[in-house]
Order: sequence, then C-alpha cells, then structure tokens
Amino acid sequence: MKRNKIYIIIAVLAIISLFSFSALCSDWKATGDEEIDIGEGTEEEAEEEQEETEEETEEETEEETEEEAEEEEVAEEDREAPTIELEIYMGPTLQEDICFYRVQANVTGNPSPTVEFSKDDSGGYWGTKKAQVNLYDPSETYTLTATVTNSEGTATASKDFSWGCEEEVEEEEEEPEVINLNVPKVTTEGGYIEQGGGMNSGGGLFAGDSRAGGVYVGDRPVRGYVSFDITELSEKTIDDATLTLNINSIFGSPGAAFGGIWVGVVDWGPEALISSDFNLPQVGIQLFDMAGGGNITCDTATLKTQLQNAINDGKSRFQIRISCPGTISINNTWDGWSYLQAGVNLNIDYH
Repeated sequence: MKRNKIYIIIAVLAIISLFSFSALCSDWKATGDEEIDIGEGTEEEAEEEQEETEEETEEETEEETEEEAEEEEVAEEDREAPTIELEIYMGPTLQEDICFYRVQANVTGNPSPTVEFSKDDSGGYWGTKKAQVNLYDPSETYTLTATVTNSEGTATASKDFSWGCEEEVEEEEEEPEVINLNVPKVTTEGGYIEQGGGMNSGGGLFAGDSRAGGVYVGDRPVRGYVSFDITELSEKTIDDATLTLNINSIFGSPGAAFGGIWVGVVDWGPEALISSDFNLPQVGIQLFDMAGGGNITCDTATLKTQLQNAINDGKSRFQIRISCPGTISINNTWDGWSYLQAGVNLNIDYH
C-alpha cells in the first residue's frame, strides 16, 4: 500500500514535470516566432517603400516628359522658315583698279539660319552674313547668290553686279589765259646821269661820254635809265619778256673802246633819279657789242627771271640801266647812243 502511494506520487511529479517542460518549449517557440515575424515585417516594408519610390519616379518622369513635350510643342509653334534679302551697304568703290561692292544678307527665321554666299572675295573677313564682290574690268559682271537654311527650310536671293565705278580721270588743267602787255613806263623816273656831273631827269636815255657845257663836266661816262611800273603784275607769272630799245641817234664816234652797251637791272625805287644813282649796283642782263647799229633787243632768260623776282619781292618798279663798260674818249664831245623813252619798250606775256 505504501509502495503504491510512492508510485502515484512519482507519476504525479512526472506529469507535472512533463507539463512544465511543455510550457517552457511553448514559451521558447513563441519567442522565436515573434523574432521571425519582426524580420519578415521589415522586408515587406522595404519592398513597399521601393515600390512607392519607383511609382513616384515613374510619375516624375512622366511629368517631365509631359513638360518637355509641352516645351517642344511651344518651340515648334515659334519655328519659322528662313527668308533673305541682299542689301549693298558699301560700293561701288574703286581701289587699285578694282571696283568692289560689300553686301549684307538680311535674314529671318527660327532657328537662326546659316548663310552661304556663292562668292566672297573678302574670304569671310566681314562676317558670316556679309560678302564682298570684286570686279576687275569694266566689262565684267557677276550675279551673287546667297542661300539661307534652317530646320524649317531654305531660301535664296540674288543680286546682279556690274562695273559701277567712275574711273579717276585726271582733270587736265586748263591752260591759263596768257596776257600780252607792254609794261607802262614812268617817264619822270627815267633819264641819264653824268658821272659826278649833270643829269637829265625825265628825259631820254644816253650811254657814252659827255661834253662840257652847262651842268655837264665833259669827258665823263654817261649812263641811261628807264623805269617800268609793275604794280598790276602783283602775284602774276611771267611767261616771256622782251626789252627793245630803238635807236634815236648816234652821237660822235663811240668806237670799240667803249665796249658796247651793258643792259642791266638796278633799283632806285618809285622816284626821280638823283646823281648818286650813277653808282647803283646792277645785275647784268646782256652785253651788246653794238656792231650792228644802235637797236637793241634783249630777250634772255635772265631778263624774265629778274622781272619775276621783282614781282615776287613785291616791288612796284622794274628798272633798267644802259652803260658802256669800256674806256671813254677824251675829246669833249658827246659820243654814244641816244634813245627816246618812247622808243624803249618792255613787252611781256604773263598769266
């Protein structure tokens, strides 16, 4: 009996132990299942988030595509086929035997069109929308063609060119009117002077020696003078000049010792002669041997030069003296050549 009780107690304890172990297993299993459930929940959420992100990306891409499409539609509305017009902005211009034009292309279009010229003698120097056309001969012509292109189409324009340059023609200077003039004399400023003796102011000219009498000492050299008024020749150019003295009378025997007659230029100004003018310095123009008589014609270049110098210097008078360079005769007579002022003439051509 006692033994049975022990078996019953052991059995009860075994049952209790069994139930306790089962409970522990159940608790452990439950804990493991909860951990697994947590892991499975995180993956699902990640997948959901990824799906949501992809959906959002797709939506954004679709929105961007729609926006781009809208933009493309707007751009297409703004697009325009090109047009072109050629305009000459310089020329015709003549330079070094070349007649050239410069042309610009006035273009429209969207997108901005490109321009191509059939010819550009500047080599693109003036830019992509400008060209230069050179013509090398008056008979040469050229038709310039320009083409513009963009995505919407093509357009062309052309312009004809021909020699339009006026050749530089050297204008021939008109020959100035040449005027012939007998230069007027101022008779009151002429005459002759005896060296250290008498004087004939306002009278004719005489070259030789003197005879004593009156105001004249005699056997002295005598020189003749004539004065021309050149006031109206101011700023004029002398083309030709000839001085003539027509003999009035030959006195005595003016021989070879007298040495002929010197015609020279002197200057005593716009006034009557005085005795000291006998010694005025002169510029020799021409020496005449007087072998052919008493008439004198002086037309050397020196005469014209001296007359021009007097004009350029602003002088109002051009004055001439005649004299004998040799030895006078001692015979107390008038020996020499006499000229009336009326027989003395200065003829010129001027402009």
